[in-house]
Amino acid sequence: MEIKIYKQKEQDKEFYSIMGKYFASRKIAKEFGGYQLYNTDNSIWYLLYDDNKLIGFCSSIINENYILLDNFYILNIFRNKGYSKYLLNEWIEYNKVFKKDLKVMVSNEYQKRNMNRFDFKEYKKSKNYIYYIKEIK
Repeated sequence: MEIKIYKQKEQDKEFYSIMGKYFASRKIAKEFGGYQLYNTDNSIWYLLYDDNKLIGFCSSIINENYILLDNFYILNIFRNKGYSKYLLNEWIEYNKVFKKDLKVMVSNEYQKRNMNRFDFKEYKKSKNYIYYIKEIK
């Protein structure tokens, strides 16, 4: 497995030629509660490959006091095979260098289990989401 990282200034034709169809996907938007994938000026993207096939992806949004895990997605045919755990672990390890707390909001049981596996602590609930934090010292 390999993760290719795209920092903001590296998000060029190559990045969008890979990710464009996912940004435009209504299916993914439906899975994300009606929200499209999006990119920000301070996003870092992590694309997970196995055998040169895109398996999944996620992004970091780096804020002043914390880093938000966002746009986490594993393609349907690769789910329940350990890829999400691998991608989440690699995302955590990469982001530790920033020495900022890691935050995520989740909306389903599978995501909740992953957060608990990686020692994220619940800190808030809303109607649709549970918010988790992992403190980084």
